[in-house]
Parts: sequence; C-alpha cells; structure tokens
Amino acid sequence: IGGGTALFMAGRSTDRGNSNNSGNNSSSTTAIPDKQASFDDLIRGGRAAYDHADYAEALNKFELALAKAKENGRYERQYPEAQLCIGKACLELGQYDKAITAYQAVIKTRESSHNMNATDASEALNDLGNVYLARDNFKEAKIYFDKALAIRKTYTGDDAVKVSESLSGLGNLALAKGEFQKAQGILLQAMAIVDKSPSVDAIDK
Repeated sequence: IGGGTALFMAGRSTDRGNSNNSGNNSSSTTAIPDKQASFDDLIRGGRAAYDHADYAEALNKFELALAKAKENGRYERQYPEAQLCIGKACLELGQYDKAITAYQAVIKTRESSHNMNATDASEALNDLGNVYLARDNFKEAKIYFDKALAIRKTYTGDDAVKVSESLSGLGNLALAKGEFQKAQGILLQAMAIVDKSPSVDAIDK
C-alpha cells in the first residue's frame, strides 16, 4: 500500500494479519511509562512498533498519543498526526471502519481550517482509497485516489513525488478491475516520477 514518505514508504509491501509479535520487545518497551510519555515519545514508539510489523502495539501507542493531543488541546498538528497514524495501523490490522473514521477526522480537521492542501490531508485521502480498494469498493477507491491526486499535483519540491503514490493507487485499482493495459500505463507514470525524484534514495527505487 502507498503511505507517507517519512514513516510509511510508498509502495511498501505488507502482510496484514500476519504480524510477527515475537522479537518485537524492543519496539514495545520504552524507558518511560506510556502514561508519562510525551506525545512525540508515543508517536516514535508507535512508529517503531509499526516498522517491526507489530501493528497492535503501534495502534495502542498511537491511541495514547491521540488522547495526549486532546488533553493538550493540540488540534492543529498533534491531533491529525495521531489520527493519520491510527488509520495506517488499523488498515494493516484490517480494521477498516476504524481506519475510515481516523482518516475522516484528519480531513475534517483540515477542512475546518481551510487547509486541504496539507500533506496529511492528501495522505488521508489517498489512504482512504487504499481502504476502499481493500474492500473491493472500486467506485469509492477511485474517488479518493482522484481527490488525493488533484491536491498532490499542486505540490512542489520533495512533496511532488507524492503524486506517484496516488498514481500507484489508481494503477492497483485498475489491476484489481482486470484493466491490465490501463494499469501498466498508470504504474509506468508513477515509476517515472519516482525515478526522476532527487528526494527518493536509490535503495527505495
């Protein structure tokens, strides 16, 4: 599934429902008890767990981070960041309704501040496309991939490569529908953008 370029890399292949919880103690154990941890500590811990495919532990920490954001009244940055992370963990766990709720919360936050060009807003839209694609709801998937793509086409600099994520989503959608020639054309466009992007390391290509 496509994800963000920071923690959740585009085109990352995952195995939902087959999280390896053994050997993940390093990601689930922190020096600071969760109740005393800061928002940033909880997000870092959740990301570490996510990177070790311990999605349940990641979700736990992201939800604690969300509670911390609400407690601190940080609705401009921390609240949407936590909700976006919750959505990604839920997507991996197959908790699609919960993922949709989290992503919609990000979108609602950005709509209320008239900031739908924010990268987390387009990421939430793109990930909603992935949720609906996973559910074989092709109509809704296309709507959200198209919305994300329209916003991302306005990005410049390092963020411009995010267009490739939305194109990849549309390509995967075409594959799921059996439209193989169309899928090939779209995915080749996505690959061309990545290949030309100086912000993507050769190892990620």
